[in-house]
Amino acid sequence: MAGKAPTDKLIGQGPEVQVARISARSAIITALISVIGTIVVAVIGVRFAPSEVSQAIVPNAAVTHTATVTVTATPTATVTVTPSSAGATPAIDTGEGSALAYTDAVAHQDCSVPNRGRNPWFDQSVSLDSSGTQLPALTCRIAWTGATTGYVDYLVPAGAHEFSAQAGIDRKSPNTTAVVRFDVLSVDGTKLTSATATYQNPEPIKVPVAGGSRVRLQVTLVRSTEELDSSHFVRVAWASPAFA
Repeated sequence: MAGKAPTDKLIGQGPEVQVARISARSAIITALISVIGTIVVAVIGVRFAPSEVSQAIVPNAAVTHTATVTVTATPTATVTVTPSSAGATPAIDTGEGSALAYTDAVAHQDCSVPNRGRNPWFDQSVSLDSSGTQLPALTCRIAWTGATTGYVDYLVPAGAHEFSAQAGIDRKSPNTTAVVRFDVLSVDGTKLTSATATYQNPEPIKVPVAGGSRVRLQVTLVRSTEELDSSHFVRVAWASPAFA
């Protein structure tokens, strides 16, 4: 009798084994997907919150923060003060290029007669002719008949070479008949220049002063047809006096 072919199944070839293999593969794939998802989440977390995620993924990891500091620099100036030499005498500015003032004078004598009161010098605006032009001036009143003389002294500024002024009588003077002499003298009394003025007839004065240290501006009453007194005075003026 012919024998039957063997019917035993080969080990590992049955349907149960195949199902088991498929299940195992599925489990591996699922595990891989889970791991990949965890890694993706971790990378995204590091992108948006580096310090927190880094600490979660790598315990005790050191996180470095970078701070930006803005510094504003303010420039400063250094001023060096050099003391003057001991015993040096400071230069005195007596108004070079501008009208001299009475307060700049280093000496003066009022336009007065002894025992007849005082007629001091003033800084005053005056008009010397019919034009009515107002000029800054050194003025004083002569209010007594006689050889009345008054003066103011000024230091010559360093570098000055000329003194100039308009010598005249203020148009507001009650006395209109006086004749007044205006002299510029050097420190030793030498007359540098002289001019005589009358009411509404001023005289320009211009005199070299280079090399000089001091000048005196002096006025003297020459004569007056009218009697002079406190109500009929003549106001004399050195108008626009200046060094140049």
